[in-house]
Amino acid sequence: MRVGAIGYAVEQGLGRLMYEFVRAGVVTHPIIWPHRQRKNHPEWYSTASMVAPEGGSLAKFVRQNGKNYFDVLLAWETFFDWTALVTCRELGIKTALIPMHEWTRKTLDVYPDFVICPSKLDLQYFPGLRTQNRPPCWEEVSSTYLPVPVDPSTWKQRTTALRFLHNAGNVGHRWHKGTLELLQAVPLVKHPDFRLTVRGQDVEELNKVLKQAPEACKDPRLTIELGEVPYEKLWDGFDVYIAPEKQNGLSLPLQEARAAGLVVMTSDRFPHNDWLPREYLIPVSRYERANVGSSYLDFDSAVVEPADIAAKIDE
Repeated sequence: MRVGAIGYAVEQGLGRLMYEFVRAGVVTHPIIWPHRQRKNHPEWYSTASMVAPEGGSLAKFVRQNGKNYFDVLLAWETFFDWTALVTCRELGIKTALIPMHEWTRKTLDVYPDFVICPSKLDLQYFPGLRTQNRPPCWEEVSSTYLPVPVDPSTWKQRTTALRFLHNAGNVGHRWHKGTLELLQAVPLVKHPDFRLTVRGQDVEELNKVLKQAPEACKDPRLTIELGEVPYEKLWDGFDVYIAPEKQNGLSLPLQEARAAGLVVMTSDRFPHNDWLPREYLIPVSRYERANVGSSYLDFDSAVVEPADIAAKIDE
């Protein structure tokens, strides 16, 4: 089977996902969608086709020399050019979306043939009920729960819990990784040997967060690292990965950190508490209904208090 995929070729979650699926032989025909703010790595894919980031179309990559380029087109979170789904349907090419429910619109002009839910929370949003006598909707799209596999080659036994790591990345919409709350917790941690490293790729956005946590910035136990770190070195020298996340379903960093042997501390919310040891999870004080925009799906955003984060770190 020829499996096409559309995605970034950058050092961030979506970029690493497509790279790993190609490396594993699942995706045979990758198509790079250039990122306008990050360094692109087209050299990762010798057979990849480049698509213009503005005004570009996937249609020309769907069919070449009178033949379909692939049998299935896969996408993580977005197809970028959604009109390609119309072309695929006309040519008998199946389409599958691995969604992030928070960034999925409530309704679309065209829907994929299949939804692969990377978490049990996503499965609640895309149940695949296939109801009848309704206009096109997510409930009519077939779906299944299929966790994203993670490479365990970076695994290492950790025997203490003193060196904590938080990868803020691009910080994210609504600062959903809990970066601010974690920084506000730092002065409240009592253990003198506690160390926290916060990394960020989006320098400007991380600085906005740091300005709201002035006491943490004065604490000698906190280290800030800016820029990219090679993937294979992400976990070197750390014992615990901490991220009081507010809303994610699939959280690739949590899975990657656990596969590397780190203790994973995140908020005690579904679906994380369905697969992580709950003894290390941070209590949630309450939930707030939210969305990234009125046209997007609603979700429950967890509220985690800095004092609870600090208490769990000391524990």
